[in-house]
Amino acid sequence: MRIVVTALLLALGATAASAEDLTDWTGFYAGLGIGVSQARVVNTYVDTSPSNVMAASDTGDNPFLLGEFSDPPLTAHPITGRHVLAGYLVQQGPLVVGVEADAVFGGPSTFFDPIIDCGDYEVCALAGARKQLQPLGHLRAIIGGVTPDQRLMGFAAVGIAAAKATNDFFALALTRDDVDEDHDVSTATLFGPSVGMGIEVKATDHLRLRAEGIVDIMNFAYSSNVYAEAGTLTGPPFLTDAAIVDVESSNVVRFTNLIARLSAIWQF
Repeated sequence: MRIVVTALLLALGATAASAEDLTDWTGFYAGLGIGVSQARVVNTYVDTSPSNVMAASDTGDNPFLLGEFSDPPLTAHPITGRHVLAGYLVQQGPLVVGVEADAVFGGPSTFFDPIIDCGDYEVCALAGARKQLQPLGHLRAIIGGVTPDQRLMGFAAVGIAAAKATNDFFALALTRDDVDEDHDVSTATLFGPSVGMGIEVKATDHLRLRAEGIVDIMNFAYSSNVYAEAGTLTGPPFLTDAAIVDVESSNVVRFTNLIARLSAIWQF
């Protein structure tokens, strides 16, 4: 972040190059920058069968149990990340085309479904999942147009995004005397379409500053099987506390990642 801010200050403080001093946009370039992303996930296919999520208490208190998941999309907290990029552009008149690749470094977006736990319940049967999306990078085609003075370019980018996805499907069975849990973790490297738009300004003949927005979409398919049991179901009437979770699930979820980022780019 300090590097990008320093580059912006240098560009603003430098004496602006005249239009005739600026070369065109053809050539290799490399850069780095920072970005903020916010991901959402929604179930597009759920097949949970057979399943059994049950809890019982000998006290007559209502035990807590949950076997269904959220219908609306889940939104993760915004994540700040860094990126490096490199590419090559060719200019023909006002038209600029090229190809670019980048790598992304930062923490994953995390989703909890359901977004609750056993709380103060002493007898609880709970099934749920924790999903994570870790962006890896992009490979994109660039097409843009430049102003006659070569100073400003507006562009669109279309390509492929890559990310690592993890789903930790869990079962928790809890009584006052016993606890049992099970986890089934699925991981995959995902690829999906990526589209973006942005602007670039030439601060000098070599230094360019970019602001852009990107949307990545990826699907994650996985199957899970979890089992947890605490106490013994012997009723009714129930003589002891008991909880059991036995779930098989096949799911497809869709991740949508919205990204805003700034880059400082050096044209060779």
